[in-house]
Amino acid sequence: MKTILLTIIFISAFIICYSQKRVALVIGNAAYQDAPLRNPVNDATDIAATLRGLGFTVTLKTNLNKRDMETAVRAFKSSLAFRDVALFYYSGHGMQVNGSNYLIPVGETILFETDVRYNAMEAQYVMDNMKDAGTSVNIIILDACRDNPFKGVRSQTKGFVAVSAPQGTFIAYSTAPETVALDGTGRNSPYTKNLIACIKKPGIEIEDAFKEVRRNVMNETANRQVPWESSSLIDDFSFSGSSTIKPDLSKTNTPIITGENPIVQYGNLDVTTEIGGTLYVDGSNIKQVAANTVFILEDLTQGEHTIKISGDETVERKIMISANHTAFLTIDKIRKDVSGKPCPDIPTFTDPRDGQVYPTVQIGSQCWMQKNMNYETRDSWCYKNKQSNCQIYGRLYDWQTALHICPRGWHLPSDAEWQKLSDYLGGKSVAGGKMKSTSDWYKNGNGSNSSGFTALPGGYRYLYGYFYTLTYAADFWSSTEGSSTLAWGRYLGYDHENVYRYYGQGSRFFGPLCPGLSAPRCTAKDRRVISG
Repeated sequence: MKTILLTIIFISAFIICYSQKRVALVIGNAAYQDAPLRNPVNDATDIAATLRGLGFTVTLKTNLNKRDMETAVRAFKSSLAFRDVALFYYSGHGMQVNGSNYLIPVGETILFETDVRYNAMEAQYVMDNMKDAGTSVNIIILDACRDNPFKGVRSQTKGFVAVSAPQGTFIAYSTAPETVALDGTGRNSPYTKNLIACIKKPGIEIEDAFKEVRRNVMNETANRQVPWESSSLIDDFSFSGSSTIKPDLSKTNTPIITGENPIVQYGNLDVTTEIGGTLYVDGSNIKQVAANTVFILEDLTQGEHTIKISGDETVERKIMISANHTAFLTIDKIRKDVSGKPCPDIPTFTDPRDGQVYPTVQIGSQCWMQKNMNYETRDSWCYKNKQSNCQIYGRLYDWQTALHICPRGWHLPSDAEWQKLSDYLGGKSVAGGKMKSTSDWYKNGNGSNSSGFTALPGGYRYLYGYFYTLTYAADFWSSTEGSSTLAWGRYLGYDHENVYRYYGQGSRFFGPLCPGLSAPRCTAKDRRVISG
């Protein structure tokens, strides 16, 4: 009987571990022109396979230039909404300059120390993006700091500088501060080889796993390489087996179990539907609903649910339910015309503040400006401070400024309005391709622009005056605050058709697009203007 009970407890712990939503970005850079490395691509490939086996959703990238590295990190951050565990792994060249750690891209020119700041990706950039995402556990693993490959970079200090881990973060370095790591002569580096072996062990806590990695690497390298970690984790974490991370009910509809009785949190959903048919909730047949009606679904468990109505047409939506709150969902008819006609009665709009003219576009029941705002204010920027970029891509605003930048009669779209646009265009997995412009995107990553939205890859401005991702990505604020320091936004990239929903830090600078509010360009809260 005791044996059976122990088995049940172990299996239950294993299931709880894998109910966590785990996401990883793995990068391996090896094809450096002047100092190629043997193992980083192998290391990244094998780590990615191992993490997939441990329940992670993994994105694997190899031999990236700087822009591609930054784009991958931003897409990674976008994928972390409502996730529990985020892991970033990097294998390749790395170095420190003036007290900052840098990951070295492939294909960039680095002749002097001053080039590193502009042609490499700062490790802090990764940490900032992961911190902004709000995941419970952030893990950063850097198998870098091979010896300095750049003859013109005469930094007196080898390796990485020590960095304290922010709260909820575990940072692992393949070697101690200010020392170099070995690439190895086998398929993997000594560090990654031992890392793969240790994290597979059932039930081993993360701190114990990396202690074992350290012992094994020191033995293998005769103490020439001593791995090092910095941790501020609050909860326990294990890669394989039992883990005691406390589930965040805002991220899952799995009830928390405490003691003997499960505690299940519930919320309600207010649904307005233009179509009639059979209502399904998470695949279960609930009832028949009539077209053009409003109904309430009560006592839905907290977390994400799939709502589908199937009749003459079938429409499926996903919605997050919060405990003791009522969420709202609108299900519109599918309108085949997404050709992007100008809004009725106002094909263009002239901003009375500066005389600039903005074309409009009707998409479903929404009226949008077809260009990014370019109204100059004190807290606004042209990309890299070039006026020509403002003329093409519009201006960049922090969130507080963007909230009030739209002219009278227009407003910054809410998170719900962005969701409505995405849903109308077929869902987040395809809407981006219909919104992206037909030109200007990196590597011909253009869209069809069948919606007429004409999203241009205007990039963004980060803290301290750095600009990123021009021609690679388009970022847009919403008016919906996610926390005291974060707001919801939308992200489109050159290498996918998705529209990603994610948190943005309020001090970053994105470009707002403004949907019409005053008649006849109203939202569903007033009266509707239906196209087609």
